[in-house]
Amino acid sequence: PSEKFLLNRKDWHKDDYIILGAFEYSPIQYVRSRLEFFLHCNQVAELDIMDISIATIEGIENAVKYGDGEKVFLSTSITPERKLKISILNTIKHFDLESEIQRGKYSSTTTLMRGIMVMQKLFNHIDLQILEDKQQALLYAEKVLN
Repeated sequence: PSEKFLLNRKDWHKDDYIILGAFEYSPIQYVRSRLEFFLHCNQVAELDIMDISIATIEGIENAVKYGDGEKVFLSTSITPERKLKISILNTIKHFDLESEIQRGKYSSTTTLMRGIMVMQKLFNHIDLQILEDKQQALLYAEKVLN
């Protein structure tokens, strides 16, 4: 839809979509653009947009980097109380943790959780669940908007 159409709507408070989670499809750029457009249409403050964009892109980058390259499900909504809710669900590819440690990917000072720490600073609430029975990762985050 055109920007004029969306800016005149008062009920576009939820955006659900699927992207292909492989780098060659530029999912990070697509999510950033769509997310920022959604936030602008909902009159979110620029500082909040910056924080939300940085944190969400970190989550998408992890979904692409550690995912199977297939579908990534995204949901973004803004409640009437002006609370942003974001969820990202993807299937994770199998990797051998021991070989990753040997490659220097993880150690006592360098962990998978760096991105989570960034997201924790920029969102008010964050929850990451690994759904082992489905080989999926579910990231859920909230931010109270100014």
